Amino acid sequence: ARRGRLEIRDIMQEEIAEPRPEVSDHAPRVEVIQIPTDKSGLLIGPGGKTINALQDEYGVNISVENDGTVYVAGVEGMSVKAAVSAIKGMTKE
Repeated sequence: ARRGRLEIRDIMQEEIAEPRPEVSDHAPRVEVIQIPTDKSGLLIGPGGKTINALQDEYGVNISVENDGTVYVAGVEGMSVKAAVSAIKGMTKE
């Protein structure tokens, strides 16, 4: 039994010797970006209107911290990237 486990382990190590360099675009993903703190209000919008629209449009969850840190999480990596791009575009100085 021990020899069998060792053989299986060796085969598995050959197949997955090192991690993939990039996670699949279809894998859930979280990206963290930094925006100027004076742009937080612009991102959130009146009554959360802007941030809610972005979340609905891209199918992501967006969280804005007081220090300007923005967390963008989503099921599809491409959606997260698109949302991050939109946020960067609207908050650049």
